[in-house]
Amino acid sequence: PRLCDLADDKVEIVLLSPLPYENEALHYYYSMLQAAGVRAPESRVVVLVPENNKRLPGHMSLAKHVLCSARLMRALAAVVRGKAAYIVPGVVGPEEQMLAARLNLPILGPEPRVALALGTKSGAKSIVEAADAVAPVGAHNIRSVGDLYGALARLVAEYPEYPRWLVKLDTEHSSRGHAFLDVRKLAAVEEVLKSPDAIELQDPERLATEVARELDEGGGKRIKVLNAHVYPDWAAYSRAIESVGCCIEAV
Repeated sequence: PRLCDLADDKVEIVLLSPLPYENEALHYYYSMLQAAGVRAPESRVVVLVPENNKRLPGHMSLAKHVLCSARLMRALAAVVRGKAAYIVPGVVGPEEQMLAARLNLPILGPEPRVALALGTKSGAKSIVEAADAVAPVGAHNIRSVGDLYGALARLVAEYPEYPRWLVKLDTEHSSRGHAFLDVRKLAAVEEVLKSPDAIELQDPERLATEVARELDEGGGKRIKVLNAHVYPDWAAYSRAIESVGCCIEAV
């Protein structure tokens, strides 16, 4: 997305990548930008790769790889010298701050402690809530399986018209930490979903109690985890909830 900033003729971009880009991929991006009216994008993009990337552990961050690559650091210093440059990180942490200090450049991003608190899915929902913006029906800052069951029971009883609820682990990405509850599989609400009149007549507190009991007795069987490679069973997913927290959305 940062490449779109090239729409401004005065902008130059330095892309730091852990691996070299394929020429075909770069040409594709350039052609898309040119089709959108960006002039000569290839002349204003520099792609730099840490020379020590193959010798450093794969679990290290890109910022750490850059800091450990003296040749790349010299190239970066030369590229930004005398220019109004700034760093746009993916995740802000101590290593990104160290890189900014070494290059004497500002970071377009929050302090690491703020990023840690608000960079999760629940943190983002807290921001949306504080802004009084429109958001999906749900709950956030859930830190235990018991809290998850309680929140699901309350939401199902309050909004029985929603047939499915999505659970998201707070720190996962690319749908890796998603699971869902199909309300139609709950005996407590099966009849409620069949008849609009039953929805109006149903006692929400009673329905919430019944749903909570049903989840307590077999929540692991009723909540389907989507990525079995990362979380092979409900026990693994439950441990992740207890460790990082989760949020819920109506779908």
